Amino acid sequence: MTKRDPQINVRLPQELKEKLHQLAEKNKRSANAEVIAAIELAIHLDGQVTQDAEGKIEIRLSKEESKILEKQIETLKQIKAAEEKIDQLFTALNQAKKA
Repeated sequence: MTKRDPQINVRLPQELKEKLHQLAEKNKRSANAEVIAAIELAIHLDGQVTQDAEGKIEIRLSKEESKILEKQIETLKQIKAAEEKIDQLFTALNQAKKA
């Protein structure tokens, strides 16, 4: 960004300002960069995240995002199955040691 970029002044409650600075520090960004990132995310998600009258949140994904999520879910299922198998092997090994 340059000094010629448009500027706006925003009034924030003190608590929100503190949270902004904490988040910026956590993400290793300036407070200004954190605000820009939050606005960009809000614009990106506009219309994709909705909440019904009961408070249930619905997230609409693109086909590409959906495929990525499905792959991640499948990977997590495989990891869980592998962990369960490892647990079974450890249990069997411990029982064999006791015998």
